[in-house]
Amino acid sequence: TLISEKSVHNGFYLESYNGYNNGVLLLNNACKAMYSNGNLEATGRSLKIEDIESVSSYGGTSNQEYTPSWTNYPNIFAQEAGGNVGSGYGSLGRSEQSSYVTGYSQASTLKGIYTYYYYQISSSYMNQKCVTLLHRCPTSWLGARCGSPSGGGTWFSFSVVFVEGGAVNADKLYDSTNEINDTHSTSYAVRPVVEIDLSKVSVGATGDGSSGNAYSVTAK
Repeated sequence: TLISEKSVHNGFYLESYNGYNNGVLLLNNACKAMYSNGNLEATGRSLKIEDIESVSSYGGTSNQEYTPSWTNYPNIFAQEAGGNVGSGYGSLGRSEQSSYVTGYSQASTLKGIYTYYYYQISSSYMNQKCVTLLHRCPTSWLGARCGSPSGGGTWFSFSVVFVEGGAVNADKLYDSTNEINDTHSTSYAVRPVVEIDLSKVSVGATGDGSSGNAYSVTAK
């Protein structure tokens, strides 16, 4: 698994409820189109929150359920493990999506699980190579959705996750009030990840993967 040293294509826009609905798939499909290699059976995708969690050495999460009084939601929320629109929680993970979803709906009862991370990416908490990469480049989308309570818990915000200056954060694109001034458009860079089957390539031990001292990857 190779994480790009640099963020690319600064200016990748996600907007409103359909940006939340499809952010994961749009980011993954863009990276797949640009960075896959059929001969090496390499696949491209967007960096996701699980990539960061996998190298964490400290921190944790706090999961809380909220029932806002405003009950509009992007339609994919009904499929999510963190979303309940009156018929129970779904199973779709934060970084999972296989088909496009459009539109929004209103629930009779809306519940959401808010996952709060109480660590920040720093060299004392995480693998140094990963920290170096995430600190170096412009603000980058992660292929992951999340929700959070707003207005004292009276409405729920729907966001896509990003990394900026070594910290993981999220940017609201839509919220359960469904008011025009609460739908947002945001532009960040993309951070591609390429996954290559080691039976197809040889990886040389020429460096540690950091800038100017990278691994060599050659086809077998």
